[in-house]
Amino acid sequence: MKERIYDALELLFDTLTRPAQAMMHITAGGQFRTGMLIWAFTIILPCISALVQMRHGSVLLVAGAFVGGAVSLFFQTLLVHGAALLLGGHGQARNLAAAFCFADFPLNFAILLSSLVFILPTGLVQGLSVAALLWAVVLAAYAVRANYGMGMGRSCIALFLPLLIVLGLLAVLFMYIVVEVVSLVGTL
Repeated sequence: MKERIYDALELLFDTLTRPAQAMMHITAGGQFRTGMLIWAFTIILPCISALVQMRHGSVLLVAGAFVGGAVSLFFQTLLVHGAALLLGGHGQARNLAAAFCFADFPLNFAILLSSLVFILPTGLVQGLSVAALLWAVVLAAYAVRANYGMGMGRSCIALFLPLLIVLGLLAVLFMYIVVEVVSLVGTL
């Protein structure tokens, strides 16, 4: 077990310092359990931090945040996997999920960092959070590229296509609601 933790930490360090090589290693297979270990550890820390800081926080809230994060990871993997397959990539969703677990580390760490806003200057925390978000997106693009053997352009398209589709559907739904409300008001 101790060796597995050391391997996970080394792979995490490589993800942050040599992302292309690390994502190739992660998506080659056999890193799913390690990825889930890293993901669980990095998401539980912000959950516990929020629990400590909230007046009316509860363990149920922490469990809900953890489950919500897991569901979010599942759908992110599912949608990006589908988009990558549509764009001609060849890879496995399990390996992509493992790579996303590592790619989410900077973002989960930034959430933990945001709980220190009472100690650190707000501008610094916000700047570091934006940098962490951008780095997580870059890592996710490397993950898609490594898992599906695509170029960086198609990897970015596969990464953002599900988001664009969801935003488009929300825009259509919003327009439909606006038209219905306007027609309802017009009949009064």
